[in-house]
Amino acid sequence: MPPCLLMFNAGSSSHKAAAFSIDGSSLGHWHADMQALSPCWTSATDSVLIADQNPCGVLNSLLAILHQHDLVPVQVGHRVVHGGTRFVKPTVVDDHVLAELDKLASLAPLHNPSSLAVLHAARVAMPAARHVAMFDTAFHATIPPVNYRYAIPAEWSEGEGIRRFGFHGFSHAWSASRARAILGEVRSRRLVVLHLGQGCSATAILSGKSHATTMGFTPLDGLPMGTRSGAIDPGALLHLLMQSGMTIESLSHGLWRKSGWLALSGCSSDFRVVSKSAEAGNPDAAFAIEFLAARCCEVVASLAATMGGIDVLVFTGGIGENVESLRLMILQGTRFLGIMADNVLVVPAQEEQQMVNELLDLVL
Repeated sequence: MPPCLLMFNAGSSSHKAAAFSIDGSSLGHWHADMQALSPCWTSATDSVLIADQNPCGVLNSLLAILHQHDLVPVQVGHRVVHGGTRFVKPTVVDDHVLAELDKLASLAPLHNPSSLAVLHAARVAMPAARHVAMFDTAFHATIPPVNYRYAIPAEWSEGEGIRRFGFHGFSHAWSASRARAILGEVRSRRLVVLHLGQGCSATAILSGKSHATTMGFTPLDGLPMGTRSGAIDPGALLHLLMQSGMTIESLSHGLWRKSGWLALSGCSSDFRVVSKSAEAGNPDAAFAIEFLAARCCEVVASLAATMGGIDVLVFTGGIGENVESLRLMILQGTRFLGIMADNVLVVPAQEEQQMVNELLDLVL
């Protein structure tokens, strides 16, 4: 059976996997929506039911597909959303590394726990393979201090590692590489990438490197998202804790799981549902879309300012790629930046392709 490279992208509500040949050629992509009534791994040619939704069950269903295709993973890349200050490049996973990663789970509670659960199970299910943790935060390691530091006491920033990290790194890196391939390096020197999906972030990319970004210490900051609040005055959170008697747990649950356009629309965290509800005349749903567009316009302008201007605006992610009406609202609101129509790109996200490209470039 031929060896392959397997990239595993475990998210908060879905899992993606992609198999590649040893030279990086695609052998197949699969997606599993874990919110579906009967989740299964699907592709253009496969549909395999996930009978057991725990990490072992998810992996066993995927391995059954690979076996049918006569594929044996020899290297497995695992997307891990938050690497903290400890992990700034792909890292071969051993027991010590896994223990360190487990300590970071609370920094991205919608993502790290699920990806680490799969990583634990994968090491058991595929013991002969080399497992490599690959970090969304790594792409943003090039951000200068003026764009990643907070104006907080040194014992917090230096002692506790409180700083802006940035996320969606594989998506932003892929979008930047595609923009350079399409337009050339000169025309795409100053990029702003809007990754709009269930999670949303924007990044200024200067000469191919992350320069500033909207998500912060955690993936809770920045733009509003499906269930996450995005940026909010920390004084308001202190008020809720001190004056209303709210617990840390209820505050955390509200910010991570009950906010975003779920809260604004009052109907759903699924943007497709919100859009349909707005079209049917729901004013709250329409406001949720207007709110997201307004915040996107703000961050595009502020990120452009960090680079002294903008050459290209890139839309990616499920919403960014598929919701033209939202793109038009954002373009209307950023016309003053002088972005020309032929310098606006829609780039389909291919995080797993970016992961395998980085794995092949890695000398471990």
